[in-house]
Amino acid sequence: MEHSELVIDTKGLSKSYNGVAALNSLDLQVPKNSIFGFLGPNGSGKTTTIKLLLGLTRPTSGSAAIFGQDIVEDSVEIRKRIGYLAQDPRFYEHMTARETLRFKAHFYYSGPASEIEARIAETLE
Repeated sequence: MEHSELVIDTKGLSKSYNGVAALNSLDLQVPKNSIFGFLGPNGSGKTTTIKLLLGLTRPTSGSAAIFGQDIVEDSVEIRKRIGYLAQDPRFYEHMTARETLRFKAHFYYSGPASEIEARIAETLE
Protein backbone atom coordinates (compact mmCIF):
# COMPACT_ATOMS: atom_id res chain seq x y z
CA MET A 1 0.00 0.00 0.00
CA GLU A 2 1.33 3.44 -0.91
CA HIS A 3 2.30 5.73 1.98
CA SER A 4 -0.10 8.44 0.72
CA GLU A 5 -3.03 6.04 1.20
CA LEU A 6 -2.35 5.65 4.94
CA VAL A 7 -3.77 7.69 7.80
CA ILE A 8 -1.65 5.89 10.41
CA ASP A 9 1.69 4.21 9.69
CA THR A 10 3.86 2.91 12.54
CA LYS A 11 7.13 0.98 12.41
CA GLY A 12 8.47 -0.61 15.58
CA LEU A 13 6.71 2.01 17.73
CA SER A 14 7.66 1.37 21.36
CA LYS A 15 7.36 3.07 24.72
CA SER A 16 8.88 2.11 28.05
CA TYR A 17 8.45 3.75 31.43
CA ASN A 18 11.31 3.09 33.87
CA GLY A 19 12.34 0.02 31.89
CA VAL A 20 8.80 -1.44 31.76
CA ALA A 21 7.38 -1.83 28.24
CA ALA A 22 4.01 -0.12 27.81
CA LEU A 23 4.06 -0.68 24.05
CA ASN A 24 6.39 -3.10 22.33
CA SER A 25 7.25 -2.66 18.64
CA LEU A 26 3.89 -1.81 17.09
CA ASP A 27 3.73 -2.08 13.30
CA LEU A 28 0.38 -0.73 12.16
CA GLN A 29 -1.04 0.59 8.91
CA VAL A 30 -4.51 2.14 8.80
CA PRO A 31 -5.68 3.11 5.30
CA LYS A 32 -7.72 6.19 4.45
CA ASN A 33 -11.51 5.81 4.53
CA SER A 34 -11.46 2.98 7.05
CA ILE A 35 -12.84 2.56 10.55
CA PHE A 36 -10.32 1.39 13.12
CA GLY A 37 -10.53 0.84 16.87
CA PHE A 38 -8.19 -0.18 19.65
CA LEU A 39 -9.53 -3.11 21.68
CA GLY A 40 -7.78 -4.97 24.47
CA PRO A 41 -7.50 -5.45 28.20
CA ASN A 42 -6.14 -2.86 30.60
CA GLY A 43 -2.40 -2.53 30.20
CA SER A 44 -2.31 -3.69 26.58
CA GLY A 45 -1.02 -0.33 25.27
CA LYS A 46 -4.16 1.31 23.84
CA THR A 47 -3.85 4.62 25.69
CA THR A 48 -0.08 4.66 25.27
CA THR A 49 -0.51 4.22 21.51
CA ILE A 50 -3.00 7.10 21.27
CA LYS A 51 -0.75 9.38 23.33
CA LEU A 52 2.22 8.51 21.12
CA LEU A 53 0.27 9.11 17.91
CA LEU A 54 -0.88 12.51 19.18
CA GLY A 55 2.60 13.53 20.30
CA LEU A 56 1.53 13.75 23.95
CA THR A 57 4.43 11.46 24.85
CA ARG A 58 7.56 10.56 22.92
CA PRO A 59 8.42 7.06 21.72
CA THR A 60 11.31 5.16 23.26
CA SER A 61 11.99 3.72 19.81
CA GLY A 62 10.42 3.29 16.41
CA SER A 63 8.53 5.83 14.33
CA ALA A 64 5.06 6.77 13.21
CA ALA A 65 3.27 9.10 10.84
CA ILE A 66 -0.28 10.44 10.90
CA PHE A 67 -1.56 11.89 7.61
CA GLY A 68 2.03 11.47 6.40
CA GLN A 69 3.37 13.72 9.17
CA ASP A 70 5.93 12.59 11.74
CA ILE A 71 4.46 12.21 15.25
CA VAL A 72 7.49 13.81 16.91
CA GLU A 73 8.35 16.60 14.46
CA ASP A 74 4.79 17.54 13.43
CA SER A 75 2.75 16.82 16.57
CA VAL A 76 1.09 20.25 16.74
CA GLU A 77 -0.02 20.02 13.10
CA ILE A 78 -1.37 16.53 13.71
CA ARG A 79 -3.32 17.61 16.80
CA LYS A 80 -4.94 20.42 14.81
CA ARG A 81 -6.69 17.73 12.76
CA ILE A 82 -7.63 15.25 15.50
CA GLY A 83 -10.01 15.45 18.43
CA TYR A 84 -9.16 13.47 21.57
CA LEU A 85 -11.00 13.15 24.86
CA ALA A 86 -9.51 10.93 27.53
CA GLN A 87 -11.82 8.54 29.35
CA ASP A 88 -11.09 10.37 32.60
CA PRO A 89 -9.98 13.88 31.63
CA ARG A 90 -7.94 15.49 34.36
CA PHE A 91 -7.76 19.19 35.05
CA TYR A 92 -5.54 21.09 37.45
CA GLU A 93 -7.75 22.17 40.33
CA HIS A 94 -5.70 25.29 41.00
CA MET A 95 -6.37 26.65 37.48
CA THR A 96 -9.32 28.77 36.47
CA ALA A 97 -11.32 27.88 33.36
CA ARG A 98 -9.44 30.58 31.42
CA GLU A 99 -6.05 29.26 32.58
CA THR A 100 -7.04 25.68 31.69
CA LEU A 101 -8.13 26.70 28.17
CA ARG A 102 -4.93 28.69 27.69
CA PHE A 103 -2.84 25.72 28.87
CA LYS A 104 -4.64 23.25 26.60
CA ALA A 105 -4.56 25.59 23.60
CA HIS A 106 -0.78 25.34 23.45
CA PHE A 107 -1.08 21.59 22.72
CA TYR A 108 -3.09 22.31 19.57
CA TYR A 109 -2.16 25.77 18.34
CA SER A 110 1.06 27.67 17.77
CA GLY A 111 -0.24 30.97 16.38
CA PRO A 112 -0.33 34.50 17.83
CA ALA A 113 -1.28 34.82 21.50
CA SER A 114 -3.94 37.39 20.60
CA GLU A 115 -5.79 34.79 18.50
CA ILE A 116 -5.61 32.25 21.32
CA GLU A 117 -6.97 34.79 23.78
CA ALA A 118 -9.78 35.80 21.43
CA ARG A 119 -10.84 32.15 21.00
CA ILE A 120 -10.68 31.57 24.78
CA ALA A 121 -12.88 34.61 25.37
CA GLU A 122 -15.35 33.39 22.73
CA THR A 123 -15.44 29.93 24.31
CA LEU A 124 -16.02 31.29 27.80
CA GLU A 125 -18.74 33.63 26.51
